[in-house]
Amino acid sequence: MKVKGSGGFKKQKILELSGQSILDVGCSFGKFSLFARDAGKEVVGVDKNIESLYEAHKAGISVIAGDAAALPFPNKSFDTVLLFDIIEHTKEEIAVLQEAKRVARKNILLSVPKSDEYSRHDAGVTYHSYFDPTHLRYYTQESLKKALKKSGFERFSIEYFSRVRPLLFYRRIGIPVFLLKVADIILWTVGKKTEHFYQTLFAEIRLD
Repeated sequence: MKVKGSGGFKKQKILELSGQSILDVGCSFGKFSLFARDAGKEVVGVDKNIESLYEAHKAGISVIAGDAAALPFPNKSFDTVLLFDIIEHTKEEIAVLQEAKRVARKNILLSVPKSDEYSRHDAGVTYHSYFDPTHLRYYTQESLKKALKKSGFERFSIEYFSRVRPLLFYRRIGIPVFLLKVADIILWTVGKKTEHFYQTLFAEIRLD
């Protein structure tokens, strides 16, 4: 089964890699929790934002208010813990990773934004995700490996996903959209095997 649409890469990884029981840390409105539930998984969402939790609960997700750095669950409570776009928002990066390790039995699925490589911040030209004021850090493969090892993990794999479209930022100076799209397709065809054309890192951290 190939998943398409918004969040398709992460949803595919849930299908391929997660166990039967899942804790979705920072679940927000429950986008990935709902997908996992509909795929037959047992899911609990946790978040500090009460309004987001309320919306997830209305959608039928089991939720609980909690801090990613101090999860309100016993050791090894879930097969899989999801940390999708979480650790870049917290000062307690290592504590969050170690808490996920504590409550997971099988693995942890994690995504983080990759460091900006095509930016001209002085001209306002950069990828949309790098305008997020709540991001405290961005990652390279090496910096993510360092954080995982510091957290006590030894078995993990890292890959890139979520392509970027840097040329589309030049729409603001009047280049026709059609020409931008053509140039973007050419660049992607030539460079899709290189890490520079992706804006996100994904890691599976294996515990069993």
